[in-house]
Formats: sequence, C-alpha cells, structure tokens
Amino acid sequence: MLPKEEEAGGKYRRTLSAILEQFSDVLATSDEDLGWTSVIRHAIHTGDAKPVRCSPRRIVYHQRAQVETFLNGMIHRDVIEPSGSPWASPIVPVNKKDGSCRFCVDYRQLNNVTQKDAHPLP
Repeated sequence: MLPKEEEAGGKYRRTLSAILEQFSDVLATSDEDLGWTSVIRHAIHTGDAKPVRCSPRRIVYHQRAQVETFLNGMIHRDVIEPSGSPWASPIVPVNKKDGSCRFCVDYRQLNNVTQKDAHPLP
C-alpha cells in the first residue's frame, strides 16, 4: 500500500530533487536549451505511399504574430529548418487557458500511411 501523499511528500520530493540535480546537465530549463542531436537518426517508414501534402490551415489574425515569432525562434535555435519536402502537415495553434498558444502539428494524414511497428512499446 502506498503512503498518503502528505506522509510521503517530503521523502519523494527530496529524492526527486536529488535525481533532477544529478541529471541537470541533460534537462532543458528554457526554450534556448532545446535543439537537435546527431546521436541517432530517425526515419518514418511509409513504404511506397505517395507523399502526403496537406494545405496549411488558416491562422486567425490575432495568432499570426505569435505563430511567426514561434517559428522564427525554432529556426533560430536550429530545431526546425525551411524545407522543400513533398511531405507537409499543417501547424495547429491551440489557445491555452493562460492566453498563450500551444503549437501542435496535425499528423493524422501522415499517420494513416505510416507502417506500424511490429513490436510496439509496452
């Protein structure tokens, strides 16, 4: 049986703090810490499917500046780069409760042509 939250809070908080401190060099603390890696190369297997090219969604006027700032920041930090790929999925800005914007991508069409893993993660 697990202890009550108020009984275990201090113990787990100290353990979590120690783990976070130990691995602080690999944790992002701001958007500036995000980037890319060359440790592994990722591939999305689509077999012989024709490239999916979705049209961009219309961005409402009051979100355009936020979208522009977000994309330019991601380009500046080398997280994304301009591409001439025949594959394209639309970005979807979603309003959060605090008034800021969460940037999502609608990959449903790509997911439809992606070959499923034979051994999915548990």
